[in-house]
Amino acid sequence: MPLIPASQAAEALTEAVRRRDPVGPRPAGGGEENAPAPAAGWAVGLAEVLAGRRSVRAFGPSPLEPGPLWEALAVAAADQRRQWPAARHGDAGLRLLVAARRVTGVAEGLYEGAPDGAPLAEAPDGLAEDYADAPALVFVCGGGTANAPRATPELLVRAGALGYAVWLAARTRGLECSVYGAAHAGVRRVAARARPGARHLFTVAVGHRAR
Repeated sequence: MPLIPASQAAEALTEAVRRRDPVGPRPAGGGEENAPAPAAGWAVGLAEVLAGRRSVRAFGPSPLEPGPLWEALAVAAADQRRQWPAARHGDAGLRLLVAARRVTGVAEGLYEGAPDGAPLAEAPDGLAEDYADAPALVFVCGGGTANAPRATPELLVRAGALGYAVWLAARTRGLECSVYGAAHAGVRRVAARARPGARHLFTVAVGHRAR
């Protein structure tokens, strides 16, 4: 028996496409965002990235170097700003939080952006059990905007797209990933403290395949 009746899913999708509410406010002044171009120097070519994309659930114990990890996150975020410019689609409030668990030279904790200071918070308990024992876990968080209740379908689409952009960008730098849709209460609490109403929407585990 399906968890969601087919008719209900079809009706919800039809309504979401018809309405297409913006996920957040549009910035004043309009215009397109000029996101930076993706960084050069891929470790893996695009054809190999797409052909070899597999979900990796077992990660090796070796730590990650911080450079490739944060480069991948920056490229993914820039790509999504190009795909959904806020001037046209509204600001979804999407942000990436990273649980650094085994990252060289980085103290364990939950970070936003490159870890050039103290973490936002300690990494919540139970991450390895709920997701994977990966060196880094990337959490896509968003919402907390005035239009959030009516714009939830588009918010989820954009969060998932950002998560998969992280996956592909990580693979171009020789990393492997797996993705998860389930939210974590501890991550949600940290996201909501930084932006009231924000939610944890998507997760990407990043590391090297266990050998």
